[in-house]
Amino acid sequence: MKTREKKINALLNVILIFLILFAAVSVLQGVRNAIGTVRGSFDFQYDSALLFRLKINPYDESLNPTGISEKMGLFDYYDKVETNQFPSLLAILVPLTYLNPFAANIAWVIINLISTVIIIVLSRQLFFKKINKKAFAVLVCCMLAGTGWRNNIGNGQHTIFSFAFFLIALWLSGISGTKKRKAVISGIALALSYFKYTLTVPLALYFIYKKRYKELVVSVLIHLIATPVCAW
Repeated sequence: MKTREKKINALLNVILIFLILFAAVSVLQGVRNAIGTVRGSFDFQYDSALLFRLKINPYDESLNPTGISEKMGLFDYYDKVETNQFPSLLAILVPLTYLNPFAANIAWVIINLISTVIIIVLSRQLFFKKINKKAFAVLVCCMLAGTGWRNNIGNGQHTIFSFAFFLIALWLSGISGTKKRKAVISGIALALSYFKYTLTVPLALYFIYKKRYKELVVSVLIHLIATPVCAW
């Protein structure tokens, strides 16, 4: 039995070494795609958020382009304006619009990398506590080496950011028993996670399953109040 365990352990070590190398290359390529190529981070929606801050309706610009994107030099980075976020979610990006597009892309990559670390740490605490450390490391490397993660980073998408805040909301809700329940703060984190609503709104049903209704109410109320204010 011990011999078998040693063989499995040795195999995991070999697999892990190769996966670490693949993951490192993938991370570097993802970052390069985001900030070192023409129209990297094109899904970032910096252009939409900037128009929003300047009180120019980004939804009108998406449907009936006036050419303002080209005049502002945004087209060179993000192509045509395609606003598909609710106003209350688009407002999340406003602080980054005080940077120029290239600097904002770098900042967004850093945020996505930090969000990735949060996903790894909280996934371990919430779902993979009992799994072998090396086996978990293999799973992490598979994620980082995968095309899905790399494209999210390179295209400047919002999935990684949103899923990180969803896990923060779960952690703060006390569902896993790893932390005392903080319903209001958890609800705020859940509201931020709706940035990629096609992913996190269906996942939010888990809060109903776990009878964490207060968190859901807080998250929905935030957007019910913020949406008309931001739209105005």
